[in-house]
Amino acid sequence: MKRSLLLPSLVLLVALVILLASSAAGPPSAPPLAPVSVFFVRHAETASSTRTNRDPELSAVGISRGHALAQLLKTCGATHLFASEFQRTQSTLAELAKVCGLEVTVIAANDGEAQLATLRALPAGAVAVVCGHSNTVPTMVAGLGGEIADLKDLPAAQQVFAHDAYQRLILVVLPATEAAAAKTIELRYGADPVAAALAD
Repeated sequence: MKRSLLLPSLVLLVALVILLASSAAGPPSAPPLAPVSVFFVRHAETASSTRTNRDPELSAVGISRGHALAQLLKTCGATHLFASEFQRTQSTLAELAKVCGLEVTVIAANDGEAQLATLRALPAGAVAVVCGHSNTVPTMVAGLGGEIADLKDLPAAQQVFAHDAYQRLILVVLPATEAAAAKTIELRYGADPVAAALAD
């Protein structure tokens, strides 16, 4: 009789110990948030100068550069694509949008606040590709806390890419917590602009 009473008591004791241990451990912690990655590029080469044509198409070299960008970033896990209202930025991302199955979201080039607000609001783990202009890309990079090595010591108004700088690809990684700083990596993609211009 005593043996039959002992077994249920042991089972109850073990259950109580497990319950107390799980309570002491507290609720399960949430998984860490993933950082947000934002790639920035300037639009590719145009068929005519923007000084004489406010909204030119891409040249053959520019179209080729857009294809090179798509080849480079097709497996980056892009979740968002952004461009200005000008066809040269949207066309630069056209091939990437096609291979990734994404739509290009248009944000006005002169609305820096909207650009930065949209990028800061991206969900954890998002990967965005932004195509802008020689003067807007450095501004957006700086606005997210990134740094472009050869421009960081210049006043904001002078942080502009050189006229023939089409190869630059800037990656800004936004940390999951505000305590950490953004990280910036710069890459090059596509043909050398001078050699490409001579071949065009």
